[in-house]
Amino acid sequence: MSEWVPSVDVSALDPEAEPATRAACVAELGRVCREIGFFFAVGHGVKEETLRGVVEASRMFFGRPKAEKRAIDNTLSYAFRGYIGQGIENTGGVPDEREQIEFGSEGEELSAITDVNPYYLRLQGPNQWPNESTCPNFRARVEKFVEEMDVLSRRLTSAFAEVLGLLRPLSPCGFSTRCLVLTSVVPPPDLQIFGTICSQNRTCR
Repeated sequence: MSEWVPSVDVSALDPEAEPATRAACVAELGRVCREIGFFFAVGHGVKEETLRGVVEASRMFFGRPKAEKRAIDNTLSYAFRGYIGQGIENTGGVPDEREQIEFGSEGEELSAITDVNPYYLRLQGPNQWPNESTCPNFRARVEKFVEEMDVLSRRLTSAFAEVLGLLRPLSPCGFSTRCLVLTSVVPPPDLQIFGTICSQNRTCR
């Protein structure tokens, strides 16, 4: 697939990078997104250990019985945090054939959400986490992943904004520290099956 989708070294978006190096990276991101629309991010700074940890956490949770997963169903959270079962969400009217868990920036529980204004602040609140006894270290692994991905996403968003002429990098992330971070954890793919499919489809190379 790398024959068609280019790789971009985004390590130059680090606030400690030389301005000229950063500018070149931002320009390359702009070119790739306009001409192709996709890219592989390399030098992103998310540790291999972190990636393996969140995949293992995902495999552990989604392997649990349905009743246990539904104990943290997102309908139990006013901030829409928690488990979403297969076929509950849809895209273009077609049910999404996947499970997922929604997490966000950890916040305090609101006592009366009807009084919250502006309304989008209702999306801030506590997360629902699986039982530590059945999914040990799940929360720690996911929070570590979110922490590292948050740094990357803010840097990329700031770079995209520069490409569009919306702002200059005034801080390491270019945005307010009150950003609402939302993360979905989905079941990891069966890599053996995926590899078989790719071997039969040359566009997956």
